[in-house]
Amino acid sequence: MVYANGMGRLQVVRGVAPDVPPADMARTAKRIGILIFEDFSLVEVSSISEVFSLANQVRLPADAGERTEAPNYSLLFLSSEGGSVASSCSMRIWSESLETRWMNECDALFIAGG
Repeated sequence: MVYANGMGRLQVVRGVAPDVPPADMARTAKRIGILIFEDFSLVEVSSISEVFSLANQVRLPADAGERTEAPNYSLLFLSSEGGSVASSCSMRIWSESLETRWMNECDALFIAGG
């Protein structure tokens, strides 16, 4: 699995650059934030992640003559201070600091184990 360069099943990316024109925003990935805490449950985080990974593989039915497009979701892992956060099984995930600007860029926010 390759990350963030589009070759994997799920993109884990930073937020969209602020200079993206609003017309292009409809085609950009829906940003899904997952808030994690020290000693979080890896099962919960992976369950949330897997749902969006599978959704990225689904093709919606097309109307006559229209091209089908898969939904496009990208994940953003957030924590109170950012950086490496250890799960209950000691696996670490890199996260961005929880700031107001990240909250404004998320289309949905999940709180793992909260």
